[in-house]
Amino acid sequence: HGKLWFFNEITGAWYNDTAYTGGTSPEGLVNFGDAMYFLTDTSLVRRKAGSFGIIGVYNTVKTIGHTTTVRGLTIWNNRMWFAANLQGGKCAVYVSDGTTTSTAFEFPDTFETNRMVAHYGSLYIQGTKAGGVDGVGKKLQVWKYTGASLTKLYEEGIGNDGEDHGNGALCTQGPLLIWGHNGVRRPPTVAYPDLPAEDLADAGS
Repeated sequence: HGKLWFFNEITGAWYNDTAYTGGTSPEGLVNFGDAMYFLTDTSLVRRKAGSFGIIGVYNTVKTIGHTTTVRGLTIWNNRMWFAANLQGGKCAVYVSDGTTTSTAFEFPDTFETNRMVAHYGSLYIQGTKAGGVDGVGKKLQVWKYTGASLTKLYEEGIGNDGEDHGNGALCTQGPLLIWGHNGVRRPPTVAYPDLPAEDLADAGS
């Protein structure tokens, strides 16, 4: 099983919550309402604090079937949002109030989510699209969801076998949305259908 560790800033003590016996890879921890939520394997899990806040009570909010991984848990519009990377290469985004969970939208083509972040009133999703003869090449893509429309903001790479532009880095800083990409041997092909060239540039050194 995976583990959850806690550090008490006041006492300097470390704790391992032995009550957690769930999935192998807890990730995407967020505080929402009176509980902590996280993703593990194919589920959204809720943790409410128990004795002294150390030993928790865990409940599975939602398990997504026919899914390889769940990723990108974030808070937007007073709801939790996360993506399920489905078997067959498709991806669906879910929204939850901590009790009920429903499908918000699905990507129109194959896509695998790595990270999501709320920024300036929209939800941004970073991930990859498989390509190549054996489907092992990866294009990097960034999408923008406004609540009414889903738009591909950025794409990099041509998806040939052995070309992996996948990257899990996505964050915000002031008005900036920032993401990373993996370097590859061949020069990347960059497409930005919704941004003029003068608005998309390397940050420099």
